[in-house]
Amino acid sequence: MGAAVLGAAGMALGVGVPAGAAPQSVSTVQATVYAQRMLACTSPDYCNGVVSVPRAWRQVKTGRWQDRFVDPSAARMIRFDLDQRHKITPAAAMKKREVALRGTPGLRILGRATGTLTTARGGKVTMATLVYSYRSGATTRWVATRFVSLYGITDQAVEITAGGRLGDRAVLTTTLAKATRTFTLVG
Repeated sequence: MGAAVLGAAGMALGVGVPAGAAPQSVSTVQATVYAQRMLACTSPDYCNGVVSVPRAWRQVKTGRWQDRFVDPSAARMIRFDLDQRHKITPAAAMKKREVALRGTPGLRILGRATGTLTTARGGKVTMATLVYSYRSGATTRWVATRFVSLYGITDQAVEITAGGRLGDRAVLTTTLAKATRTFTLVG
């Protein structure tokens, strides 16, 4: 799959259009450029993972083993949790998350999937993905959380979550797929 994401779902959403104004058409298509980024760094010289994510997205450290990349031009992000103390299969982690989401306002489970793939560096990945939407104020948010085990190990090693508006799902799906294929533990 190429690095460019084309189409209306990949466009930045218009902001500041007056009420009642006619919708603006977008005449240019922006390509998403990906870059290798380090994750879960415990010091300037030691990081636990590397992944390819959109170059323009800003990295935010959210915990010892957690990083998030935020698109400065839209309300979307991708988050990584590398806490390797999880001793649960990806499929079991997906079911556990679905139970934890019960009671979330406007929750709709849009899909569940399990599978395997071979990463860019040749490692076998087993994964389970939960896709859902929920209400956040007046906005409906779209989320895909992928639970991944690496190198043929059955326990979950990484949780990757991509989220944004419903209209961002094409960009987020592509970003999640790219991150899954390129993620590697280091160190």
